[in-house]
Amino acid sequence: MNSHSFEETFLFRSDSIRTIQESKNSVPFGLLLADETNSPVLEVLDPHDADMGSLLLTVSTNFTPTNNSMASAFVGVFSGIAVKGVETTEDVLPVGTVVTGIGRLVKNYKGEIKLMRPIEENSDCPYILSTLPFEGMIKE
Repeated sequence: MNSHSFEETFLFRSDSIRTIQESKNSVPFGLLLADETNSPVLEVLDPHDADMGSLLLTVSTNFTPTNNSMASAFVGVFSGIAVKGVETTEDVLPVGTVVTGIGRLVKNYKGEIKLMRPIEENSDCPYILSTLPFEGMIKE
């Protein structure tokens, strides 16, 4: 959730956007083979810990203007800052999106493979989810 406001001084006016709340909800998801079998390959754990770049698609943006009262307008004149409104966005990963993952792979006793964030000691190791192929990620 972002707050949109503007600041006005004697000869200068600037718009600003400030994050006032950020919430993330996710469900476990798996990556499938990109062939006719669509066999499950691995489960992605903690996707919000990964560098996702432009992986998510924005499906909803809602801007709610503030209801300025006489008192808030008066304060805005003297402080030079006035809130224009609040913006809420919703981003999703569409089903069928081709994703490349880089991170730590772990195989449990059941034979299930999971992709997760690298161990903290190896902080130089990346955890990335991207729509680019591996070669494209290397070029970036």
